[in-house]
Amino acid sequence: TGTAEGLTVTAESTGEQVLIPRALLGHEVKIGDVVAGLAGGRPLMDIRFAGSEGFGDANHQELYVATPNGNESGWDKAIVESLIQEHKENDSRPAMTMEDLRQLAATPAAAPSDATVDEPEQSQTRWTTVPMKIGLSIPQILSVVEQVITGAPMEDVLTRLGGQPGSRWDEPILRGDGWLASPSGGKWEIEVVTDPEEDEGENLCFDERHLADYAWRIAQALEQRYGPPYGMHTTNDGFLSRLFQVGDHGVTVRGGLGAVTVKIGSFETLAQYC
Repeated sequence: TGTAEGLTVTAESTGEQVLIPRALLGHEVKIGDVVAGLAGGRPLMDIRFAGSEGFGDANHQELYVATPNGNESGWDKAIVESLIQEHKENDSRPAMTMEDLRQLAATPAAAPSDATVDEPEQSQTRWTTVPMKIGLSIPQILSVVEQVITGAPMEDVLTRLGGQPGSRWDEPILRGDGWLASPSGGKWEIEVVTDPEEDEGENLCFDERHLADYAWRIAQALEQRYGPPYGMHTTNDGFLSRLFQVGDHGVTVRGGLGAVTVKIGSFETLAQYC
């Protein structure tokens, strides 16, 4: 289970828990090694999962595993084959016990370095984290969804929320206070949290954890109203995506890459990008 502090591994048979600190994940402790090790060192491709979500590596690739019934899509099968070739995910790994994992989790984290020999400190981009500004609240988002699925034109709904015509990247948009929306391919994409504007050349960003948290809370609100998501995707670098089916409509929530977005359109269209 992932938390702000790190990853908690629980042995259901005994209730024993080990917290792997965030600073160790992906470096001193690799999730693939932990999963395979606790399964007796078996290759990852031989392990059957009741469900998995959020596994990734430094290259932002998912750790794809076989589903319980083996009904992987052609796309997933292709990625599995790629991972086997590139990362040797089919190799056996050392087995480990919960006590072994506890000792591994107690390893001091390596001190972070802001620069390397090949990349001097002055060449790195400096980012300043600023407080996240929410453009549309969760009740407002739910209201937009409800109005659109009952037949109201999206442009009218957003105009009533203060949206004004504008442009971005030479494309027409509606811009409100802290949010913007753009039509594309039969759907509307609403950035309910937008990228912070640069201040006199200073590179500004939001805390990715705050973006993921807000996207998660929007998804939870949609789930409470419309039922479980049709599709989901989460990575360990803060990206979260949920697709909901509401009749013939689809609603996708995404958090990460500097913004939180809500897409509304036909379910068939949005499902193509799930």
